[in-house]
Amino acid sequence: MKKAARHLQVFYIKMVHVTCLAHVLHRVAEDIRSHFPVVDDLVANVKKIFRKSPHRLQIFKTLEPDLALPPEPILTRWGTWISAAIYYCEHFESIKHVVESFDSNDSVAIKKAQDVLKSQTLQANLIYIKSNFECLPTAIKQLQEQKLSLFDSIKITETISGIVKKLQGQHSDSIKTKLDSVLNSNTGYKMICKISKILSGEEESMTNLGLPEDMTLDDFSYFKYAPITSTDVERSFSKYKNLVTDNRRSLKLDNIRKSMIVQCNF
Repeated sequence: MKKAARHLQVFYIKMVHVTCLAHVLHRVAEDIRSHFPVVDDLVANVKKIFRKSPHRLQIFKTLEPDLALPPEPILTRWGTWISAAIYYCEHFESIKHVVESFDSNDSVAIKKAQDVLKSQTLQANLIYIKSNFECLPTAIKQLQEQKLSLFDSIKITETISGIVKKLQGQHSDSIKTKLDSVLNSNTGYKMICKISKILSGEEESMTNLGLPEDMTLDDFSYFKYAPITSTDVERSFSKYKNLVTDNRRSLKLDNIRKSMIVQCNF
C-alpha cells in the first residue's frame, strides 16, 4: 500500500497517505495474543467444541440459559480475539462448568480445553487482558464509525497509546515496542496529527511543522473529516462484490443503479 501511495502522489501531490489506524491497533492486538498462548489455546479449543455440534450447543443452553454462546474470533477481523478473552474472563466459572460436563473421550478439543482450564496461569492471564486491553476492541469499533472528525479519530488513537505506555508486567515492553513501531513507520499519521492540531487550535504557528509547501490555507480545512481508516473502502468492496458475482449475467444498468442506492443508503 505504501508503494502504491508513493506512485499516486505523483498525480495527487497534496495527498497524504495514512496506514489504516484500525489495522494498526489490530496488529498490537495480534502481538498481545502471541504473549498469552494458554488463553489462545482456551479460545481455540472451546470454539472447536461447539462448532457443528447441535447436541453440545443444546447442553450449553440448558446449563447456562442466560449466557451468550462463546464468541468465535476470526483472525482477519479486528480485535475479535481480545473480545473473546474478555468474554472468558467475565464468564469463566460458567464456561468451566459447561466444558467439564462433557466427556473428554468424545473429542480432542474437549480434552485440551479441560486441561487448559486447569492451568495455574490461565485466570491471571485473563484478568490481565481484561483489565489492560478491554479498550482495544472499543477503540477499533469507534474508529470504524462514519463521519468521525480527524480530531476525534486521533484522540482515540492517542488514548490507546497513553494506556499502553502505562502498562506493567513482563510483556509490557514488547507491546509498547510494537505500538511505537507501527506508529513511527506510519509517516502520514505524523503529518495528519500536525494538521489536526492546526484545525483544533492547539497549534497557532505554521512554522517548523514540516507540512507540504504546496498546500494552500484553504486545503487544510478539507482535512477536518479526513478518514484515517480503510473501513469505508472495505465496505464498498463488499457492496460491489454483490454486483460483480459470476451468477449475475443479465443485470441491466438501471437495476445496478437501484441496487447501489439500496446498498449504500439502507
